[in-house]
Formats: sequence, C-alpha cells, structure tokens
Amino acid sequence: MTNETNTAIITKVINLVTSDKPDPITQYLTETFCELGNYETAEQMIEGLYSASWESGSFGLCYNYELFDKLAVHDWQLAINGCLEEYEDATGESLSISNITGAVTFAIDWTANQIASSMEYHLEAVAEELGEVA
Repeated sequence: MTNETNTAIITKVINLVTSDKPDPITQYLTETFCELGNYETAEQMIEGLYSASWESGSFGLCYNYELFDKLAVHDWQLAINGCLEEYEDATGESLSISNITGAVTFAIDWTANQIASSMEYHLEAVAEELGEVA
C-alpha cells in the first residue's frame, strides 16, 4: 500500500469519525493526536489511540489550568457530561470521580477509546472503497 493510499485511508476514516461525533473533545484529539505525519497506517493510529492516556501525557493538557480552561467552555462541559452518560449506558455502572479535573481526564481517555473503536469500525469499508485491503 502506498503512502498516498495510507494517507487517503487515514484522512477518510478521521473524517467519518468526526462526522459521527463532532464534539470538542473529538475535535481536539483528532487535531492534536491524529496528525497524518505521525502514522504510516490507520492501524498504527488506532493502536496509538487505544494505548494512549491522559495520565501518560499522550494528549497534552498536562496542567490543571489547561483542564480548567477546557471546563470553562460550555461545549466541553456538554461533551464531558455526554462521556459520563455514555460510560454509564455502556457499562451499567456509575463512575465515581473524586474531583472536577478527573471528569475532564476521564472524558478525554473515554473519547480517545471511542475514536479508536469508531476508526476500527470504518477502516475496512474505507479500505475496500479505496481498493485496498485493510
């Protein structure tokens, strides 16, 4: 598979994922973590998202003031609440978070996992559409 084909696959998969869930957390993660030059294949990007975490510094936002800056944005507040609800719907459990920054970091990690899952879901169809095998 050529670099151009890999880039086309990655770009199309990211576009599908962001159109599925155009919230500010997804936008932040795809703009900062999913840079085309960092990955040779979509599979590498998906694996990177699955293994990344806020705690390991994968997504930036290392300082509390950066997390509070995100909390000051209404769309981020809605997206964080949405992540907490998605978690409860998916697991049947309520999440116990000890502080407000914990809600932000959970939402970032949860969204990264959801992006990876969605990318994985779309990957085969995109590769087939572009005449490649995923």
